[in-house]
Amino acid sequence: MSTEERVLKRIVPSKSEEERLREVITILKRMLESEIENLGIEAHPLLVGSTSKGTHLKDPEIDMFVCFSPSTSRADLEKYGLMLGDYALNKPERHYAEHPYLSGDFEGFETEIVPCYEVKDPRKKLSAVDRTPFHTAYVKENLKKGQNDEVRLLKRFAKGIGVYGAEAKVQGLSGYLCELLVLKYGTFQKVLKGTSRWRNGYVIELDKKAKKRFREPLVFIDPVDSGRNVASALSLDQMSRLMYRSKSYLDNPKISFFFPREPKKPTKQAVQKKMDARGTDFLAVVVKKPDVVDDILYPQVWKAEKSIRTLCEKYDFTVHDTSAQVVDNEILIFVELNSAELPMVRKHMGPVPWLKNADDFVEKWKGSRKRIAGPYVENGRLFFDLKREYRNAKILLKKEVRTLGLGKNLDEAVSKTFYVLMNEEILSKGHTFPLSKFLQKSV
Repeated sequence: MSTEERVLKRIVPSKSEEERLREVITILKRMLESEIENLGIEAHPLLVGSTSKGTHLKDPEIDMFVCFSPSTSRADLEKYGLMLGDYALNKPERHYAEHPYLSGDFEGFETEIVPCYEVKDPRKKLSAVDRTPFHTAYVKENLKKGQNDEVRLLKRFAKGIGVYGAEAKVQGLSGYLCELLVLKYGTFQKVLKGTSRWRNGYVIELDKKAKKRFREPLVFIDPVDSGRNVASALSLDQMSRLMYRSKSYLDNPKISFFFPREPKKPTKQAVQKKMDARGTDFLAVVVKKPDVVDDILYPQVWKAEKSIRTLCEKYDFTVHDTSAQVVDNEILIFVELNSAELPMVRKHMGPVPWLKNADDFVEKWKGSRKRIAGPYVENGRLFFDLKREYRNAKILLKKEVRTLGLGKNLDEAVSKTFYVLMNEEILSKGHTFPLSKFLQKSV
């Protein structure tokens, strides 16, 4: 039995699981239809997503849209959409796309109930999700017999290597993009082979040409709306990871690509040994996680990571690497520096002596309290030796993080409290596992 056959045995729902899923979907649709009639509104439920297209894995999520007439006001669409979710779901949770929707449990299945407008043309959508029924219809019409399992393999592979999900937390492949890639290339293996031709800015089309230029690393023109890039969420790092891992799998197919082993819980001693071997310094900025949804939180987390890196570099600390993780109710932003301590003196370069502003440069710094030596000439330019404002990176971060623009919610969190840990403190405060993840550095 091939690797892919073994994987399919684990990911394709059994006949009884499929029958149970269809039974639950039927019950949900009937419940929603009945409640829609009771409310006297012009709408109908429509199953979308992977369970509608037969590309779902075991334990799937049910995506049920409620399609409203375009004459429905936005306020009523949101109001009745939430009412229907509250009516049908157990322990519903509110989420936000362009408008709010609910997810929760229905008969043991994670279920989303999402309101949308029933438009005739996806290019004339009234809300961001109005294209989704067209995506469902396109895939169902074009997916050939047996290709649903090829999609399942691609989805499970993407999950296994950590690139599945278009949400901000992952920045990877959406389920719809996986389906389109199989439609484009034909099979799971051909998709993996096809990635070898990708480059930054690579464009893929099916039956529609791009209406405009896109700037994302991978561009896949939406076959139902040529003005949209289905791959817009995919980051350059995640695209590169997919390309590298695809080649690795084709060279040596193993089931661990699909089902990686859970990492062992590291000991403090083991992590400390890895830190010592690197000869660098580690800092962690720890912030309480704001109570916001992931798609709002993670862009701010990535922004904070970049801002902290830039801050360190601004004050001459050499950054080897950074990483950000959300762990339980905390955000940890790790910084690895060549050294967290710098000498007191720093060189400050000025203009060449014959420029008009040379005298201004000399006058500004000649009487400064920060001056240690100078002015002097080196390689034809004026220099002063000045005292550093910050010699210690931990002190820098403690003093300056609040001055950075991290995003609305993180700015609020940092204004209340945050703390900075360095080296052994990171381990002693219980952050051994996230620091171990930062140190792993695997593709």
